[in-house]
Amino acid sequence: MLPSRHVTWTAAALTGVAVAVTVGCSRTAEAPDAVGPASAYVDLVLDVTTEATEQQAMRYQEAVAACMAEAGFEYLPTLSGLVSFDEAALDPPRDSREYAEQYGYGYGSRPDGAGSITSHGGNPNDEIVAAMSESEADEYYLALYGTWFEDYLAAGSPEGFEGDWTRSGCDGRATHEVSRAGAESDATYLALKDEIDRIEAEVVPTHPDVVAADAEWSECMADAGFPGYARQPDARASFNEHFTASGGGGGVVGPDGMTPGQAELTQEETALATVDWDCIDEVGYDDVVARVSNAAQQEFVDAHRDELDAWVQRWAEDTP
Repeated sequence: MLPSRHVTWTAAALTGVAVAVTVGCSRTAEAPDAVGPASAYVDLVLDVTTEATEQQAMRYQEAVAACMAEAGFEYLPTLSGLVSFDEAALDPPRDSREYAEQYGYGYGSRPDGAGSITSHGGNPNDEIVAAMSESEADEYYLALYGTWFEDYLAAGSPEGFEGDWTRSGCDGRATHEVSRAGAESDATYLALKDEIDRIEAEVVPTHPDVVAADAEWSECMADAGFPGYARQPDARASFNEHFTASGGGGGVVGPDGMTPGQAELTQEETALATVDWDCIDEVGYDDVVARVSNAAQQEFVDAHRDELDAWVQRWAEDTP
């Protein structure tokens, strides 16, 4: 199986090397890069490191503090609400058979600690609000969040709600300022992201090689006692729906640290996920998908290389 998606960029990812698309078990051929040529451009500029995430969060916090000061309130920039998670620290790795055997897809249970998690303590602004009267606190929160929550309730449903940053107080203003000033607001990035999303949603699932791989995977699953899945993503999606509909294993926690429902769901999950992993590996499914996706991304990169290179030049050196 391919390694999980990483965020490190190498020059080879952007050289435009052609890749052959093959179906069936691909172990005899060189495995494709887990990050496609277009995705590599994104990683080059938006390399998601803990340091970069914290620096962006602090820019937002400082913008909130400046806005609140204009409104006559004290607000202390803080990273207290930020939690950093290192997927690479999971043991066993999420894409391993050992993980599938023990935790399935990671819905019912996870490894202790679930990777490397860093939090940043309490929020110093809680003390500021605690010293206020009820009416003062209401004014403080109105300045901070605006009427966002009232607008959400008035919409009646999440589908009918469209957030307006101008009605979301200093939180909305700071979010707008930080996002508008970043590489993710650049038109080139937006077009790149839309194309990557389109490839994953439309091109990959309908490509003849992926359709054939899905059929081979489906037959493997049926032979192992799990019939009825037409496409590989269906197994995880189906269990997620089942897990949610079953209440996520809620109930009284027993001596083993699990509820009866959670224990039963986890047993179902690990059985399904392990067979899913085996069939993916037998078919060489991830390699097929990666080759199809990379080839489609390469076409986009070849057609837009000048704009993409200019986007990298505009933003890469200024990205924390």
